[in-house]
Amino acid sequence: GLKSCEPADIIIACDTLPYLGDLKPLCNLVAQKLNPEGLFALTVEILDDNDTNYTLQETLRFAHSKRYLEAILKPCFSFLAFEQIILRQQFEQDVPGYLCLAQKNK
Repeated sequence: GLKSCEPADIIIACDTLPYLGDLKPLCNLVAQKLNPEGLFALTVEILDDNDTNYTLQETLRFAHSKRYLEAILKPCFSFLAFEQIILRQQFEQDVPGYLCLAQKNK
């Protein structure tokens, strides 16, 4: 797991974070495991309600708000990209998400 890995230059978590609610412990661990100026690439499903951090959807996947992601990443990371994308198709419908590329602060 991530706890036992050596420091890395990049950590990628694409289409895995919708299975986690609170991402703050993971983001803190990623910050510990990245080398200075290392990259963290991640995707999440979009939660439009910026008054809520995250919510479990009917699909049994979590959606996260942009405000929440910014709040938990900004203490340790700078954003290189933060874009809305289509993650995948589900039941013939687009699943919107955020693609975030963040760089660990020195």
